[in-house]
Amino acid sequence: MLRARTLAVRAEAARRDDDVPRATRAYGEAFQVDPGVFRRMGFEVPVRYDVRGDGFAEDLADLVSGSPRFTTADWGMRVEVRGDRSRARICLRDGGGAELGCAEADASAEGEDADELAARLVRDFHQQAFAPRVDLSQSDVSSLDGSNRVSRDPLRTMFGHEPPPRDE
Repeated sequence: MLRARTLAVRAEAARRDDDVPRATRAYGEAFQVDPGVFRRMGFEVPVRYDVRGDGFAEDLADLVSGSPRFTTADWGMRVEVRGDRSRARICLRDGGGAELGCAEADASAEGEDADELAARLVRDFHQQAFAPRVDLSQSDVSSLDGSNRVSRDPLRTMFGHEPPPRDE
């Protein structure tokens, strides 16, 4: 978890410094460890779109681009949107082309209209792309905010008394 946070900070710092190669690598590495780290830290992930298909594919790309998790850039991760109203697929790929998460939908079995299908597909895409890559223990889940504290005052239990006041 700490490694994912470090990679996310590295990616954001490289993005702010316009170091595209370093940022691209760090975003990809952080996604491999814990893609949810960007949401928890409030960092938008720069993505570019590769859309192939009809107007439905364009609509899907528009829906994904409205996500607060992404910001559109001419570099970064790649969101691939393929298909049409009958069958479509959305994938997130890192800078090297590795697949990080995909969602696919077929309209024939569900009987959904185009808007329902698009909403379901984009929701499934986000779930797949940002799913944890590790098995989290309860203590890991409790520390997702970055805190390593497991009690109100760990120094009290460590030293058996109140810690000295800090100088402000």
